[in-house]
Amino acid sequence: MKQKIKNKEAQGHIEIILSFTLFVGFLLFIFIFLNPFAKTESKQIINNIQESIINKITGEIGKLSIIVTSTEDCYDSSKVLAYGDKFIEIVDSNNPRKYTIYYNDIFVSPSVPSCSSKSGRVFSLGTYSTEEIIIYEKIQELRTDYTNNYESLKTSLGILNDFMFELKRIDGGVEISVDKVIPKGEEVESVNIPMRVINSKGIISEYILNIRAW
Repeated sequence: MKQKIKNKEAQGHIEIILSFTLFVGFLLFIFIFLNPFAKTESKQIINNIQESIINKITGEIGKLSIIVTSTEDCYDSSKVLAYGDKFIEIVDSNNPRKYTIYYNDIFVSPSVPSCSSKSGRVFSLGTYSTEEIIIYEKIQELRTDYTNNYESLKTSLGILNDFMFELKRIDGGVEISVDKVIPKGEEVESVNIPMRVINSKGIISEYILNIRAW
């Protein structure tokens, strides 16, 4: 009877040891092969870089819509100048009676809107609004800063890791890129960000910004 009890106790000890060994092995598998902490930290790195770059290339664009009664009519230029003297006038290609005025320092304005040369002034003024949007010329400036003084740019953006970026057209072609060789063996994080981009001509286009960090 005593022998059976001892056998059961020994068996119980063995089961506990096996369970503990399996548990430790499972933990080692997670930390060595999955490494959840490294993945979280790496994702945080690319997120921080993405946020810094987006803030760098984003600007506030003012917008005012105007509709004239006919193509022979015009609007009062003082209504446009009331919101700033750096603007561009865009005529809607589908509706020549509709004008959109964009405001930002990137625009080189005429002395008065081109519409003012017409005789009539019968128009309807829309509500002025602002929008945070990616500016094409700011992406060009980012590339210039990256090429001329990479380390200073990283410091100003608060970026500690190395990174590179490309602005790609929807058709896959590269519009703006930087030259940087990624060292062999480095683990590279990458993100593609669809975005609307406005340029100094008032044209809004769709692009994809690719950022890689290591």
